[in-house]
Amino acid sequence: MAELVYIDEQKAQAGQVLRSAVASGEFTQDQVWAISPESTLEDTIQQVIELHCKVLITDYRLSDHKPDVEFNGADLVRAFRDRFADFPCFVTTSFPDQAIDETLDTNMVFPKSDFLNREEARNSDLPFFKRVRKKIAEHDRQVEAAKAELERLSSQALERDLDAGETQRFIDLDGYLESVLGAQFAIERHVKVRALEPFDRLIGQTEELIEKIKSELGQPKDRGES
Repeated sequence: MAELVYIDEQKAQAGQVLRSAVASGEFTQDQVWAISPESTLEDTIQQVIELHCKVLITDYRLSDHKPDVEFNGADLVRAFRDRFADFPCFVTTSFPDQAIDETLDTNMVFPKSDFLNREEARNSDLPFFKRVRKKIAEHDRQVEAAKAELERLSSQALERDLDAGETQRFIDLDGYLESVLGAQFAIERHVKVRALEPFDRLIGQTEELIEKIKSELGQPKDRGES
């Protein structure tokens, strides 16, 4: 499994970036991988998914030497994070002003000189690949903490009714993990049903109470009711 995937249409440039990643001491040779972009966003994203990486780094201009590519690095990052929210992504470029104008988070955009120029990399307070490694660790901690909490609530839901606060937290964590990990993550349906049973009962009881109050006040029932 590649931890770091770098995308560039120029093989020589990609090799230089990977060598810099290894030279930084933050990654080993078997943890880095370079791929060339496919012509479509969907096919390129599928390539990345199949590598099960922990961080995606892409060059900004992907069609200079491959004119059939119909997107740039900023487009790729936005589309990938639409599918996997908060996934660690970076855009590297010799044209940082252009990439920043793409409405990307400025913390994702870095000039290649930050790591291809050894002198500048050495003088940096937080070298690029150290920043990348810290971002991976931060993301992993958040996901693992959410998984652990959701597993705890799931176990409790099988033993007893969750209270209102626990139920809302269960829903929030389930939604967060599905947005971060994609369709590959899903709590088993019977656990979800069991966890939400008290919530569903409360809604039903509330609706019955509303109808009872309306009846006692002589108000008409909601339209559409017989």
